[in-house]
Amino acid sequence: MRDLKLSFADAFETEDSWIVADTLCNACFSIDRATGRAEYLFSFEGERPLQDGLYYRIYSYGRELIFVPGYAKRICVWNRDTKERIYYPVTEKGDTGNRYVDSYRIGDRIWLLPSSLEQPVVVFDIKGRKTEYWDLPMDPVLKEAADRNAPVFYRQYVKRGTKVYTVIRERSYLVCIDVEEKTLSVEQIGDYQFTDVGYDGTAFWFSLLKSGSVIRWEPDTGVTERYLPPEEYDEIGYSNVMEIQGRILLVPNTGNCLLEPDPLDKRLKVFCLLPEKLGKMEDIRGGWKRFYSYRVLGDVIRLCPNQADQMVDIHVSQKQAYGRWYRPDEEWYRDVFQRQLLDRYLADKMSEAPSEAMESRLVDLEAYLSYVERADRRQAKIHESSCGERIHQALDRC
Repeated sequence: MRDLKLSFADAFETEDSWIVADTLCNACFSIDRATGRAEYLFSFEGERPLQDGLYYRIYSYGRELIFVPGYAKRICVWNRDTKERIYYPVTEKGDTGNRYVDSYRIGDRIWLLPSSLEQPVVVFDIKGRKTEYWDLPMDPVLKEAADRNAPVFYRQYVKRGTKVYTVIRERSYLVCIDVEEKTLSVEQIGDYQFTDVGYDGTAFWFSLLKSGSVIRWEPDTGVTERYLPPEEYDEIGYSNVMEIQGRILLVPNTGNCLLEPDPLDKRLKVFCLLPEKLGKMEDIRGGWKRFYSYRVLGDVIRLCPNQADQMVDIHVSQKQAYGRWYRPDEEWYRDVFQRQLLDRYLADKMSEAPSEAMESRLVDLEAYLSYVERADRRQAKIHESSCGERIHQALDRC
């Protein structure tokens, strides 16, 4: 089996397993908590087979699980007992190609929080199974985002009461949305290039573009302070800014540790080490994420991986990080991923002019040649930016 790693942004915990929706392809898994074995459960109907980031959050309602979209076009409600799946659309105004960055649940309502100005906020009534749409009053940020279709908000939102907070990427603006009142306000803080934000109950903490420093800002007093990183993290930046029990923790884009602000000397210091293999996992996409998201579970922060083979639990009181290992089995890779998802994806590609498929992390030369052999499609062409000649030579030998 190829070294194919699951990625997921949330994990619903049952008595003996975690339920996860893979963010690399269209698949839902049950991961055995004792062995780490990932059992394939189903794929989501009506979605592309190899679409990145279909679902980013999972909520429970009785014996049902509610899968809330990232790039998916519909909310999926799955009954764990009957195995029935019911879908509710989130694309009333058409698919803009952007994703919902995060979601927020209060009681029986879930808000889907957008990445672009063109996307409406989606409010899903769990009890009534009704979907409501409302446009954000975005006039205050239009001057900072002329293209309404372009992503503006990238990271997990901060949530407090009925309010959620985010930053306009690479600008110095903090955006506050009151989900109950349907209002939006914008505050400019200095002249920075923000990438993410956290809130400890008193102050907001902002990570910066291509900088290991973070900015602390108190809304009540207007006090602004810069916290400096250890020298080796001076220009690294951060994948995640997290809050738990009034503490702020930061995940650097590279390296094997978490950092925490020290108010005594206004510096960032090591909070704990990450599991060894994760120290080599870099944020290679220029400020995306080593971890898609995090959840606070009592004294624990659970980090969900971006192409790693373990989720990470940070036990805050112990200042310890523990890796939870998992792996999909060969049967899923062969019978589901390769023969259902991958074959369907390549068949669609081959039916399009000029019948080319780009080699990627999921579709490599070996996988493509295996598909050609099974489908007997000798006439298909393949394209890759640096290895075209090698690929065509390999095809000639089929």
